[in-house]
Amino acid sequence: MMLFVRIQVEKKPSDEKWGRGYRPVVNITWLDATQFCNYKSSLEGLPHAYDKEGRLVYDKDGKKQYIDTGKRIDLELLKLVNGYRLPTDIEWEYAAKGGMQSLHFKFIGSNKVNEVAWYKDNSRFSTAEVGKKLPNELKLYDMAGNVYEYCTDGPGTFRILRGGGWSSHNDSMRPSYKNGCKIDEYHSYIGFRLARKM
Repeated sequence: MMLFVRIQVEKKPSDEKWGRGYRPVVNITWLDATQFCNYKSSLEGLPHAYDKEGRLVYDKDGKKQYIDTGKRIDLELLKLVNGYRLPTDIEWEYAAKGGMQSLHFKFIGSNKVNEVAWYKDNSRFSTAEVGKKLPNELKLYDMAGNVYEYCTDGPGTFRILRGGGWSSHNDSMRPSYKNGCKIDEYHSYIGFRLARKM
């Protein structure tokens, strides 16, 4: 959050007067999130993962190639993208379920939603500091609740949202639950998580 706010010199996204610190960034568009991914890549000397239109970028034989994020993404091509990016819908769900360490919980990381998620029944109608609930099997915090997370892909100009948010019902905390929004929308219940190939 703090790094994101420091680079947003033109206009800081509203924090709804909840405070910043260790809370997730909210009130940003999908395009804002992709540009932050590029900024983070630049800080670490990595190539950008996105162009200005939000297409994924990779290098093939010295030439830039593009992957349309408004269509189903070829996972073999995705391996060629080197910078920070948003996870794909498939990657997000795999991580939320705990990958190869999955214990097949009802919710993301537990059978008891209150152990792992900030949602409508316990959020006090705002985001919370990250890492205050239990992680999932992969030690990933806040995969359930707090804020929906943008995925890199979705149909056309819509992008898939995963994880549920502070204003969501507990069914949204299931690893298979999906929502969506347009790439230029922003809300106080949507944020993002970075991904990168290993």
